[in-house]
Amino acid sequence: MPASENPWTQPPDLEVVACEPHQERFDRVTRTLSRALQVPAAVMTLGHRDHQWCSSMLGTHGPADLQDLSFCSHVVAQGRAVAVSDTSADEEFADFPLVLGKTVIRACVGVPILLAPGMVAGSLCAMDSMPRCFGDDEVAALRDLARMAETELQAAAQAGLRNSLLTWIGLAQRQVAIDPATGCSTIRCLRALLDGVVEQAREGHLQMALCLLHVDFHRAAVQLADKAGDRSLFLKLARLMHHRLPAEAAMARLGDCDFCALLLAPTAASLDYALEPVVQPQLSAVLDDGAVLHGHVSSHVMRLADVGEAATGNLFWARTLSAFAPVHGIADRGARPH
Repeated sequence: MPASENPWTQPPDLEVVACEPHQERFDRVTRTLSRALQVPAAVMTLGHRDHQWCSSMLGTHGPADLQDLSFCSHVVAQGRAVAVSDTSADEEFADFPLVLGKTVIRACVGVPILLAPGMVAGSLCAMDSMPRCFGDDEVAALRDLARMAETELQAAAQAGLRNSLLTWIGLAQRQVAIDPATGCSTIRCLRALLDGVVEQAREGHLQMALCLLHVDFHRAAVQLADKAGDRSLFLKLARLMHHRLPAEAAMARLGDCDFCALLLAPTAASLDYALEPVVQPQLSAVLDDGAVLHGHVSSHVMRLADVGEAATGNLFWARTLSAFAPVHGIADRGARPH
């Protein structure tokens, strides 16, 4: 299918997953589909730009390049469930290679595989050698199996993000830019690496957010700790805030009670899920003497998608800070000249 005719939203780079030999996790999906719908053939495809690869194929004999499996391309292009009860009688499918070839397909049903709403990653299709109508329950079973495949793909995407960000954090640690006592980086380190992370998110069609956080404790307790030169409260606070993060995220410490978290995720929904524990308003710290200090966390989240496609790291940071700093008096300690 020419790129100009393909309306689907481009997903993150799936070529590495798609070009691997058939994987058991996807073969399990097509085997289950074949049994559930009692069909002799089941196919799972993954898409990369304007091309598709076979990720799992059961009961058909064809190349990994799915130019011959035009029905799968049709499901991807439509972005919805497609069912054909008799391909030989349907003008749109009657001349498809698998309808006319040695492997005769007379009925087929397929659903798109999504990484996020509107982001089609491929298709899951069931095919029969006899004309038949696929009922609502059968289409529902097909959708359930597609969701299983989506979960596997999202997990792979999340693992890729985690590896990239852990590499990012490892570099910062080697540059002595992360405090080993708290796990938080310096704001200058975060700012220095932000442009590269923004570019990575844009190229990989990833979701990204900066989250500014301010913790309010009882003023007397903070003043007492400051006066006594006791840094244990602030170190404990930094560790508590850092522990809220998923593995594929990083946090910089702006001040004793101010933090900035950087989060990446493959989809908007998974980004929202990762943000939930980070922005929880209640926080309790157990001091060395056993006393419990309760605090309140104020937060502001700025998503890269809200800043615009052409956003740079500098612009992303400036927009985030401008919405939060006037309220809490946070200075741009990591400012760089434009």
